[in-house]
Amino acid sequence: MLVAATGAVRLPEEPEGLTGPGWMEKMFTFYNLEGASALACALAPLSSPSSPTGTSPSAASARTSSSHTSRPSTARSRTPIASKTLGDLLEEKGVALVKEFNTGEVDGPGGRLISYDEREVTFDLLVTVPVHGGAECVTRSPGLGDELNSVPTNMATLQSEVKPTIFVLGDAANIPTSKAGSVTHFEGELCAENVERFLAGEAFDESYDGHANYFVETGFKKALLIDFDYETEPLPGRLPNAMGPMPLLEESRLNHLGKPMFQWFYWNALLEGREIPGISAEMSMSGRYRPE
Repeated sequence: MLVAATGAVRLPEEPEGLTGPGWMEKMFTFYNLEGASALACALAPLSSPSSPTGTSPSAASARTSSSHTSRPSTARSRTPIASKTLGDLLEEKGVALVKEFNTGEVDGPGGRLISYDEREVTFDLLVTVPVHGGAECVTRSPGLGDELNSVPTNMATLQSEVKPTIFVLGDAANIPTSKAGSVTHFEGELCAENVERFLAGEAFDESYDGHANYFVETGFKKALLIDFDYETEPLPGRLPNAMGPMPLLEESRLNHLGKPMFQWFYWNALLEGREIPGISAEMSMSGRYRPE
């Protein structure tokens, strides 16, 4: 019996040219200390009060094609409420959005992103989230992983589709969930249950619903909190129930403060496998509503 929880690794070499000329000079990722530090230096002039109006470099963000996409990033038709809320927020902040742009090539010297369908977006400063794939150790087990070294996994039971004695947790799995710590936390309860059932020769619990929630920083000491699963898009309301206190799909100072508070709470109280008070592994509609 094996539980694979090997996580994910960054594959910045996937889009041709991303790690070429200009890498860590005008093209950055913040997923490691080197990249975050270099990006901080590049962004420093933007916050300088002496910078003349109109001279700040423009920034473009690229999402490269990956089998792991979170629900808020899926088609607008599947997430109309969340898409409108986030779209209005971007418009209010003057952020342009280029949809369905899968980067195939990066021209650092020319400041261009080129998609697989040959569209182009220009940039002065590029902040990118690279393609993610499974850990290198997956490649040492022939047939275990897919083309990105992620393990094909049953999205309801978390059993590997490659071998019945393997169960998969977190970013190691190829299921369509968000790359958030909450996902692995919620998966853990059902995965443990199904390992016990497998060893006892019993039918699996097929109730995992892809539940995820996380904070989205929006600037000026405010943040959004979103909560969703495979079938239910992020909705407005309150978490953990109608009494609150955390507002959902709404900018608030409380959500901004909630992120570091929860980080402390997780590492000091939940890490041993305890449940999050008031929040179950299965998503609840309590406190949520669908606006007209």
